[in-house]
Amino acid sequence: MSYELFCQECQRALDERQLSMKSLTIESCPFCGTTVRQTDGMRATNLDALVMEDIAAIDGWLDTHASAMGFLSTSTLCEELFEPLVATLATAMTAVSQELAGE
Repeated sequence: MSYELFCQECQRALDERQLSMKSLTIESCPFCGTTVRQTDGMRATNLDALVMEDIAAIDGWLDTHASAMGFLSTSTLCEELFEPLVATLATAMTAVSQELAGE
């Protein structure tokens, strides 16, 4: 069952990830119940986690459409093109470092 969240004040439809949570903590005397301290707490949105979720979803979407169209997927590009390139660069950098060090 899916339902849409809606702000009563500004009349905007909201996504679950857009919400921020605020909590009110009331600490009271155990003997008489009088409020001793009251604090606000707020759950911050973990923006990095949201961005990573979005990137993974976009990557999956791109892979699906790329394979449907007969193109190389991003994971295939990484495996076939970038990993050998990185290995070659690492080998070249090691050779240059050894040469500069006089080995």
